[in-house]
Amino acid sequence: MLNRSVNTSTASLITKSVFGTYPPLPATPSQHQQGSTSLSIFKPTYRINTYGNNSGTNNNRHSAHFNNDFAQSFSVMNPPFQSPNVSPRGSFSGGENAPNGIYVTPGASGSTSTNVGHYGARLSNEKKMQITIAVADILERKDFILRLAKSLIKYGAPSHRLEDAVDHAAKTLEINLQCIYLLNLMIVSFIDSETHTSETYLVKVPAGLDMYKCALVHQVQKMVTHSSMPVEEAIMKLDTINTEKNANGRWITVLAYAVAGFCTAPMFFKANWIDAIISFFMDATVGLLVWLSEKVPRYAHICNITMSALVAFVAEALRQHNVCTSAIKFAGIIIILPGFTITCSILELSSRHIISGSVRLFYAVVFSLLLGYGLTIGASLWSLFDHYTRDDESKFSAECPNAPLIPLWNILFVPFFAISLNVWLKAHPRQWLLATILSIVGYAVSYTSSVYGGVKTEVSSAVAAFAIGLCGNIYQRLTRQLTFQAVVCAVFFLVPGSIGLEGAMAWFTEDMSGGMNFALQMVVTAIAISVGLFTSALAIYPMGKTRSAQMTF
Repeated sequence: MLNRSVNTSTASLITKSVFGTYPPLPATPSQHQQGSTSLSIFKPTYRINTYGNNSGTNNNRHSAHFNNDFAQSFSVMNPPFQSPNVSPRGSFSGGENAPNGIYVTPGASGSTSTNVGHYGARLSNEKKMQITIAVADILERKDFILRLAKSLIKYGAPSHRLEDAVDHAAKTLEINLQCIYLLNLMIVSFIDSETHTSETYLVKVPAGLDMYKCALVHQVQKMVTHSSMPVEEAIMKLDTINTEKNANGRWITVLAYAVAGFCTAPMFFKANWIDAIISFFMDATVGLLVWLSEKVPRYAHICNITMSALVAFVAEALRQHNVCTSAIKFAGIIIILPGFTITCSILELSSRHIISGSVRLFYAVVFSLLLGYGLTIGASLWSLFDHYTRDDESKFSAECPNAPLIPLWNILFVPFFAISLNVWLKAHPRQWLLATILSIVGYAVSYTSSVYGGVKTEVSSAVAAFAIGLCGNIYQRLTRQLTFQAVVCAVFFLVPGSIGLEGAMAWFTEDMSGGMNFALQMVVTAIAISVGLFTSALAIYPMGKTRSAQMTF
């Protein structure tokens, strides 16, 4: 009866250890004889000692000698249960004949009892401290990896390189994990192959663009993987980066919106000085509305539609003053155009990140439709006040009535537009120079190949993207500094945002075939940019990077 109850309690303990209620316990010899399976990691070795008692009969007693220090320390707090084949009421006689390591104490009736729990008492305090430090070190490394993944997503690291960056950091820190990145979410699973267990974490954080903090996070990651910084200090560095203020203030960001509209209206949409000035004020208003959407979360759901509708309403109201309405519309929302998002989705799909790439591409298409719908609503609202333009389809036209500025003015517009993009990307002023140089190189190659070379937009975009990526990767290879921020700024000159917006507007007119053609051209141009960026990375890093993660396109 006693053996049956002990076997029942033993089976319950083993069952609970499988599901993680109790820590794994060392298996008893009877469990080995019965062919039971144990998930214990302690791996004890057993020695069978035979000794006599007062009645002269020999009983076989089994003593487990632990070879694992952690098992011995655990036995101090939780004495191991006795074998089911051994009666707990059994007594030892002849204390001197007891097995080595078993302390025999006389009972009240002359019997003796074993204090098996004293196995772990022999473990020195130094060993206990070493075990505690080892466990704390593993938890600290896991904490660093989770914080690193959150920071990379939050500050705009290349989405198709996130999984590789986290895997590289884990391998350097000797942590076995598997991760998958979805849009604004990374699933990280820490795997213990010895105990066949895993811990899964959901790192959910909204993706953003902060190029200065992204460079700081990459620097911390690089120092940890190169064993130049301990993990504890790296965690403190990441916390300091997260609490640091933005590199640029709110009003400077609003001014960057305005300067971007002023420069892009004549540079991309064939506007004159009057149109550029109107775009300046319209983009400043858009910047204020973006700031309002950050303060009022409920307004953020309709922020994009209201911004585009307001820009189109004002542009149509000024049509009678002989202004270029299409240039004002497109330049008024130039920064929020989804061209960069489409390019990132194509990069993810090319890297075989199918889930995140597909979701991002679908989001970019829907976002283009939202902006196109807002522009159409704004133009239609003005028709309620001006019945002369009610049936005028020219409000959807991209033609300008006045002659545009000469292309030589672009020499002045390109640097200022690059600086405004750097402010919007929250880059540090020390990062502006390289980004401006790469932007000039990319725009010069694209303009020269399309105007003087006579090539199509897809070819000129691919060549310009290759030139940008090549210059950025060469600079990074020579200086060991992150150039991802500069490449992002230069790619904004090539993204097909305006093409996608024209296609979205064509959806709301009778020109449905034109809408399909523009949408297809938008995707093809994004593919061309992706091919150029991947080719440039292959030219400089043909075998990838071994000591650190590759934070480039």
